[in-house]
Amino acid sequence: MKLFIYLLLSFLTALNLTAHAQKGFYIKKLSVGYRISEIDAIGTNPFDISPLLKEPSSYNQFLNQFIYNGYGGSPGPQTVHTFHINAEIYKNRRYGFWKHIYLQTGLFITNQLPTTAGGLEHIYLQDSTNITYSKTTYSLKHNTQYFGINLGINRTTKLAKWLNSTIGLQVQGGIALIHNYKQFLDSSLLRVSATHWETVYSQQLPTMQGKHYFQWQVMLPLGIEYEVWKQKLTIRAEVAPAYVHCRYRDKSFAAGEAHAAGLWFIYKL
Repeated sequence: MKLFIYLLLSFLTALNLTAHAQKGFYIKKLSVGYRISEIDAIGTNPFDISPLLKEPSSYNQFLNQFIYNGYGGSPGPQTVHTFHINAEIYKNRRYGFWKHIYLQTGLFITNQLPTTAGGLEHIYLQDSTNITYSKTTYSLKHNTQYFGINLGINRTTKLAKWLNSTIGLQVQGGIALIHNYKQFLDSSLLRVSATHWETVYSQQLPTMQGKHYFQWQVMLPLGIEYEVWKQKLTIRAEVAPAYVHCRYRDKSFAAGEAHAAGLWFIYKL
């Protein structure tokens, strides 16, 4: 949360610089961008989600009372689609350090990220005469969406008349704007003469609200820019190795490693 506040203050400071162009900084370009990335999902099995819930006591009580002889989780990568709107801030007198350098700041929002979060099941022999098995299944679906701000510094290198390369260092931080777990309880039967489970009933239990936790990310975007219209409109394609972290993620580098690719449309004011 402290980092989010710092990024927010930095974002407001960067915009404030543009109101004092006589001091040397101004907004030169506006951009909209799209990134697709893969990160490891969190809270992907029934035994890991308690710290993520706003009110975990009733869930913990249910978990302790539910009789099960099987369980599962859904670990693995999660595909994230992120949408950006940014301002690119330049210095009026571009020499020395600022000759090829500009600042970038703006807002981002991700798509909603529905994932399965595993479940518990209880299978037992209900009727030994007809050899009928009964199964009760408790399952979870996890949904999150992030909203936040980003701040970065980039360097451009001219490759040809209409072609530039870029490299940067960007930090973004966001809040889990939407965060919940949907619960489902199903009962089914399997008879010796059948080849599949027959659902007896299916019930959706009340949705559990998750915490609006903070997550941050550091990226090293590498891009190629091509001017497509009268030195006003530029398209940038980029790839970006990244590291993602929040308090609920494992602290190892492997748990936070991420990769992204993106496309930007940049308009010169």
